[in-house]
Amino acid sequence: ENMVPVTLELGGKSPVIVFDDADLAYVVAHGGTAHRVAVAGRRELGPAVASAIADSGDATAMRALLDNSQAKLSDRAVEMIVTASRKARELTPLLIQREEARLFLPLTITG
Repeated sequence: ENMVPVTLELGGKSPVIVFDDADLAYVVAHGGTAHRVAVAGRRELGPAVASAIADSGDATAMRALLDNSQAKLSDRAVEMIVTASRKARELTPLLIQREEARLFLPLTITG
């Protein structure tokens, strides 16, 4: 009666509970920084969850998201992180390294 079915991702010694994007977005919206950082570090993080992390305005979670090379950033997430990087300067070097951000960064012409 009180049992909840779960799916585990098998892989070595660290099984992970698998949540869908809506569950992860809920955790991001209602949890604290530690929750958002944990979600941001997940493998194969989708663009909807990346947007939820960026929407949170949590610079620590955004840094963890940018550090996650397997996360797929939506255009909205990149826009929000670019805006946040104006105050949280530590995001800028990480943002520059992301392929998804190249369309949003100013072009520098030399010569």
